[in-house]
Amino acid sequence: MGDWLERHRGYVAMTLGYAIILAGVLFFRSPRSDETPIEIQSPTAVPTATVAPIRVHVSGAVHNPGVFSLPAGSRVEEVVEAAGGVTEEADLDRINLAAWVNDGQRVHVPTQGETDSPAVNLDAGAATGLAGTGKININTATAEQLDTLPGIGPASRSG
Repeated sequence: MGDWLERHRGYVAMTLGYAIILAGVLFFRSPRSDETPIEIQSPTAVPTATVAPIRVHVSGAVHNPGVFSLPAGSRVEEVVEAAGGVTEEADLDRINLAAWVNDGQRVHVPTQGETDSPAVNLDAGAATGLAGTGKININTATAEQLDTLPGIGPASRSG
């Protein structure tokens, strides 16, 4: 037997090495009874994005003019309500109560008979100016609206 072991010593060593590796793999991969299973729980509260409030300046024929914080997506009507509502002198036909307001915007509620009210664009992004005053917001006006201004219009070419 000593002669056989001497001739196959390499094979015996390699077989013992494989047996040790296999035992280690089986030992570390086998489930243990003392471990508690992992449970995945859904969160109790769903995180939501919060939008910062906007600040709007209200002036004119309102009970409490000033700067007010409102939720994003508010309309002129809500801004006027935050300012205590309109006074009896307010001319609501000259403003759009359904228009959206933006952060940093000024909303002026004109009084009846007021002729020189601030030109405030109450329709965010629209070229409106103030009805009946002849004023046009030159930042957002169309070419047709600019042509209505005195001294403004298409250039004439002399040939």
